[in-house]
Amino acid sequence: MDRTAEFREQAVAYATNAGDPAKLAKVRSSSVLPPVKSRSEFRIAAASVAKSLQTMRVFVAKHRPIFFHPERASERERDSIEGEVGLFVKACKESIDKLQDKIEEMSKSSRPSKHHIAHLQGAVLILSEKLQSVTESFDECRAVRFKESLASWEHTCSIRQEVASHSEVKPRGPTASGSGSMESQS
Repeated sequence: MDRTAEFREQAVAYATNAGDPAKLAKVRSSSVLPPVKSRSEFRIAAASVAKSLQTMRVFVAKHRPIFFHPERASERERDSIEGEVGLFVKACKESIDKLQDKIEEMSKSSRPSKHHIAHLQGAVLILSEKLQSVTESFDECRAVRFKESLASWEHTCSIRQEVASHSEVKPRGPTASGSGSMESQS
């Protein structure tokens, strides 16, 4: 049975009876909002990576139609998007690697509990899986672009072969009648 509300009422009554307005204000404010725990450096970095991954997921989703409908953007724009995503993936991967390094440092130096280390490793694993999910989503876009480029290249090659077969160069030299030989020309 939860008796938190009763406890808070008793704390307010005690502060009121004490006659100290500062103490009463402190008790009332703590009952409204619990004190904010300070965040560790690891937690701040992990939250930053998670936010970046969410931003990248939105970016990829926003630009996905450009790759599936090539008429919506030029090659230069698609190259630019691929470059941005590449840099983003690299930065997130480096941040995740730094988090993993911090876990290793923590486990060697401060001797935290095995459960705490396992929790941190789980957080890093989740971030890695999210990064993989976003990159797989973008790889689908790149695959469509690659197939389009390959089809265009194959079309160009077939046209060149067709042109070459229709404009065959007639061989020089003697013909069947012998009029094309050097002897008959001199």
